Amino acid sequence: MPQPNGEQENKIVDLGRDLQNVSRGDATAVGELRDDLGGLSSVVVPTDRVGALSSALANALRGKMLADDMSARLARPLFIALAADGLSERQVEALRQDLKAMLTEAQVASPEAQAVADAVRDVQQDIGTNEKRWWHRG
Repeated sequence: MPQPNGEQENKIVDLGRDLQNVSRGDATAVGELRDDLGGLSSVVVPTDRVGALSSALANALRGKMLADDMSARLARPLFIALAADGLSERQVEALRQDLKAMLTEAQVASPEAQAVADAVRDVQQDIGTNEKRWWHRG
């Protein structure tokens, strides 16, 4: 799993604030979220995937009371989803399940949490470089 460097830590904090602004319905929040998601790391993520993830997060979080600690917790797996290009299928699935559990804890309905998890899967399908080898099972 990638560990954020100094500047990325600041970007993760900004991402947490973006998530809170989205939950409050701020007019510019979705655009700021999209911009910050796209600039989290040096891994190039297609803009349509970043847009889809931003939209899914906005749909899931709009109108929710997102506490500071929850927004910070949600920002971490989002960083991993956009910065880690060498995750295995199991790691991607674990990341998706963790994110869904956090969203559910934040009172997000299951279909919206699933849409975010699906958007993370799509990002990982585009940026993932971890090819299945003969020694991988199933």
